[in-house]
Amino acid sequence: MTHIILYRNKLRHKVIEAYVIPDDKETNELRLTHETITHMEEPLWWFLLRNSVVNPITGFTHLRFLLYSPGGYGSQFVCADITLPANSTGNVLPLVLDTHIVTMRALPYPWIIHTKLIQSSADGFARGLQVGPVAQLSDKFYIRTFSIDATGERCMAVVGDTSPISRTDDMIHWNTASFDGTSGRLCLTIPTADSLGNDTAVVLDIG
Repeated sequence: MTHIILYRNKLRHKVIEAYVIPDDKETNELRLTHETITHMEEPLWWFLLRNSVVNPITGFTHLRFLLYSPGGYGSQFVCADITLPANSTGNVLPLVLDTHIVTMRALPYPWIIHTKLIQSSADGFARGLQVGPVAQLSDKFYIRTFSIDATGERCMAVVGDTSPISRTDDMIHWNTASFDGTSGRLCLTIPTADSLGNDTAVVLDIG
């Protein structure tokens, strides 16, 4: 990673800024090198999809991010390509931003995507889970896996089939969750029935 990317409001404008990461450990200040004003809605989460790649001919630095924002009955992923022209002047240069929506199969409400259930690898891929509705009297909940391939010109999403997962009575009340996209494991913490204030970890193999 060569730069830190920051999205913030600046003088009533939405601005994306790039700060170069110092090469030496003695430098404790980040230097602003690129910025641009954007009309893009503020994403709630950023996932690094493709780490910094420097073009050996132009000297431009390219990064790719997966942005996530809730969108009404569904959820919207946006693939954001950031290009940083070579900067040896010490001045702040324009940052080039190109975005496109990652099209996914429509899901009926209230299917949701938990950001903690998304894992990106920084080499062009991301994998995550969509958690389906659970009826109070049902002994199962439903999960769909999805993956995003960002190695090509445009990000492509593949949504898997729905898988029913058997659950205990307390699993609907899980407190925290995390997803290991490499091993395909979902870890939930649920309240321990006979120990108030304590949680029990449950690991599920999603595949």
